[in-house]
Amino acid sequence: MSDLLIDFLIVDETINRYGYRILIDGISIDGFLKNPVCCVQHNTYDVSIGRWTNLRKEDGKLLGTLEFDADDDTAKKLYNKYKKGYMNAVSLSIIPIEESEDPKYLLPGQTLPTVTKSELLEISLVTIPGQKNAVKLVKPDGSEYKLSLITNKKTMENNKTVEQMQQELNELQKLNAENLVKLHQQRGVVQEDEIDALVLLALTDYK
Repeated sequence: MSDLLIDFLIVDETINRYGYRILIDGISIDGFLKNPVCCVQHNTYDVSIGRWTNLRKEDGKLLGTLEFDADDDTAKKLYNKYKKGYMNAVSLSIIPIEESEDPKYLLPGQTLPTVTKSELLEISLVTIPGQKNAVKLVKPDGSEYKLSLITNKKTMENNKTVEQMQQELNELQKLNAENLVKLHQQRGVVQEDEIDALVLLALTDYK
């Protein structure tokens, strides 16, 4: 086993620069673990410079440790680049299996569907990733896979959870109650030491 080891956060579930995201739990890694090679710049025709170990899913993140080949000059050179901070990016290739426009899988600002199920093909070291938390989408034959724009984007962006709506309503109620009490204070009906109690009473009345 090589001593040239570096831990990586490979990808998470945030929206990438292209406008889509992937669900980590939906990534199948079984096939990849049988041959966990590390490529460079997604060049699968070149020789691997190392292998991925301790690949794991934690809290919506795919993490792994890259073991660089200590007998390979290119691998040692790349290890030093990453260790010294001259490079820091990795990128994975996945084959999308299922994608969804269901609002429960979409985040504000997302313009492409969420990849809910996929198969991990390879993980590469890259100089400049095509996107934040870069993911390369490919078809089984290796050609590029493209997602279609979300058709219900406007609906998704306007969609709010019950909790968000309730929070906004509560904030509006509190503001209205405070304004009402301040109005009565200006009229001389309410004293300074009565404000907090009356605001609380007004909120109770609203509910």
